Amino acid sequence: MSKRIISLHLLGWILAGVILVISLMSAARLTVDQGHTASGRTWYWSRTILPDHVLYPLLMVVDRLALETTSDPKTRVYIQVNYSYRRTQSALTLIEKNQPELALTTLTKAQKYLNQAATEALVAELAIPEKRLIIKAIDHLNSVTDGALPSFTTYDRGVLQELRQEAVVLEEKLIDSIK
Repeated sequence: MSKRIISLHLLGWILAGVILVISLMSAARLTVDQGHTASGRTWYWSRTILPDHVLYPLLMVVDRLALETTSDPKTRVYIQVNYSYRRTQSALTLIEKNQPELALTTLTKAQKYLNQAATEALVAELAIPEKRLIIKAIDHLNSVTDGALPSFTTYDRGVLQELRQEAVVLEEKLIDSIK
C-alpha cells in the first residue's frame, strides 16, 4: 500500500480511539434528567456486563459497530431482536439491584431496538418468520414491562407507555403485512 493510504488508515484508527475514549469518559459521568440521578458506573465480576458496569460503554461501541457494519436487513433484524432481549434481561436485573433509573433507560433502549427492527422489516419486506420473531419479541417486552411498571415512578411509567404505544402500532403493521 502507498504511504498515503497507510497514513489515512492510521489517522482513522487514531480518530476512532479518541472517540472511544471520549465516549467512555462521558458515559461514566452522573447525569440528571427530570429530577432523576442516574447511578454511577462500578467495577464488578459477573458473567454479564450491565449498564452500571465500567466496561458497558465499550460493549455499546462493539454492539453499535456490529449493527452499523451489517447491511443485510434480515441480519440486522436478528441483531436488533437479540439486543432487545439482552437489554430486557439487563433491565430486570437492574430492577432487582434497585436501580430503576438505569432499568428505565435500558428498557427504553430495548423497545427502540424492536421498533427499529419492525420498521426495517416492513421497509425491506422481510419474510414471515422474521416478522413473527419481532412480534414475539414485542409481546415478550410488553409482558416484562407490564410486570416491571410498579418499580417506576408515574413519570417513568408514562415514558414506557408511550414507547409501548409505538410498538403496538408497528406490531399491528407487521401482523397486517403477514395476512
